[in-house]
Amino acid sequence: ALPIYAKSAVPSGQYIVIFKLYGDSACSLYLGAWREYASVAGGFTSFSSQTLKSCDSVYTIDYQLDGGTISGTAPGSYTRWSEAIDLPDEASMSRADALFRYWYELSSDGSELPLTQIPAGSTGDRTIYAKWRYTALYVSAEGDDSASGSTLEKAKATLSGALAAFDAAADDCTVYISGSVSSGGARVDASLAASSLSLVGYTSYSSNPSGENLYAQDSWSDVLDGGAQASTLTIAAGARAPVTVRYLQIQNGQAETGGGIFMAGEGSLALSYVALCENSATAAGGGLYISSGAVTLEECRVHDNGITSGTASAYGAGFYVGGGSLTLNNTAVWGSDMHGSYSWGSGADNCAYG
Repeated sequence: ALPIYAKSAVPSGQYIVIFKLYGDSACSLYLGAWREYASVAGGFTSFSSQTLKSCDSVYTIDYQLDGGTISGTAPGSYTRWSEAIDLPDEASMSRADALFRYWYELSSDGSELPLTQIPAGSTGDRTIYAKWRYTALYVSAEGDDSASGSTLEKAKATLSGALAAFDAAADDCTVYISGSVSSGGARVDASLAASSLSLVGYTSYSSNPSGENLYAQDSWSDVLDGGAQASTLTIAAGARAPVTVRYLQIQNGQAETGGGIFMAGEGSLALSYVALCENSATAAGGGLYISSGAVTLEECRVHDNGITSGTASAYGAGFYVGGGSLTLNNTAVWGSDMHGSYSWGSGADNCAYG
């Protein structure tokens, strides 16, 4: 170890004096160093002056968290002499409605450049962005599909826009639907690697999250509308995630089969407190068509759905079950135009028909 001397007790001799400059009082941000040769003679007082015209800059790190938080501390600055800086990992990142994916910077053309650390020897101020995978998104009539969907104020415009934004995350995913919104031909298929998917009417949910003392209704204030363009909701073959729908009205779907809902997935579909109404099909299942999977309707109202082809081979204005199973609990079905409801191998309990 080098000897340490008091300033008035340095032995005579020739020395190299090294000056180190730091950017903070804790001496953790090393800016640079310079050296001088000095002669120390006994009985004399020596002076030396040095004018520092420039030194290495202290660069900032600006974390754009997009509503998230970092637990603990994270470096907010560095110099070109700093060692490699590891950015906060997934365990350090949190957000109420999303899970952390990665950090990224923006290239000159606006594309994402993922990174996990700032390498040693880097220079320049850095702005890095947190990338999240959403587990809850919002859709509203005033929304925009180019928005993030992360809050009601930043809501998507269509259900299909929200489903596309889940980024194939293997998590429990929820879409809150506020007001009357377009389904946009919403399709749940194998590309959605969610553990589960819930579609929830936001108005009823926000006022009564527990669902206490709730009862079935013929209509709901939050509406998923098919726009008479296709099935309002399609759960395609290969879809495995269980899907639940609550506190919604599903209407105005129009398709060859399954005007309101077309169910061909391998998982389950559970509807509770849902009004399935005013949908139509030309071949089968005006309100609901099932070719596979287990479907349950509880405290629902299925009414005023229709078959529009007028042919004798068309079946199931209310629902058609050609495969899988259908269970109705405390669910009323009425007002379905042409051939009522048709099932093959389905179960029905506590079902009232009007």
